[in-house]
Amino acid sequence: MQPYYLFDCDLTSQISEQTHQYLLDHTALLDAAPHPWNQLDLRELLAHAPALMRFCREHRLLPASASAVIFTGELFVHVDTPPVVAKVNFPVCNTEYYENRWYHIPKEDIAALPTRKDGLGQHFFEFRGVELENYPVSTVVGMTAPMVLNSEIPHGVFAVDPAETPQRVLLSMTFHNEPLHLLEL
Repeated sequence: MQPYYLFDCDLTSQISEQTHQYLLDHTALLDAAPHPWNQLDLRELLAHAPALMRFCREHRLLPASASAVIFTGELFVHVDTPPVVAKVNFPVCNTEYYENRWYHIPKEDIAALPTRKDGLGQHFFEFRGVELENYPVSTVVGMTAPMVLNSEIPHGVFAVDPAETPQRVLLSMTFHNEPLHLLEL
């Protein structure tokens, strides 16, 4: 499977604006996000983001969960917690200052890493301390539109220019019917 798929989406700006407004009006996350990944009330979000609902209908995706991913700086290399493989990330704010990178790190090297719990209570592999220069970057892409992300491949988010790192905000969604077919080569 490939690391990502970018949708050709004429709703991107509407989804971004409506999601940003929802976060401003119904959460305090833009001022003080406790973790990079912050669970949202899916029904409330969809009620306030009709363009997002339209996107899901048009692509026949049945939403399961939604999180606001908010951080400044970098989001170090990680593998998302199973069982989800194909999630969809939507750009909300300042994604143009960052790029997603996927790495070729052998499964046996990953299995040898320590684990810890994330902000949602899920166990994950701790990649901090891994010398990334020892592993090749397989793919680099910026987020300009909704993106299906292969979360089984080690990936991270890094500033295009380390001197410019405004708060990056995106919406990450999982679906009961994961769009795995879009990641097939």
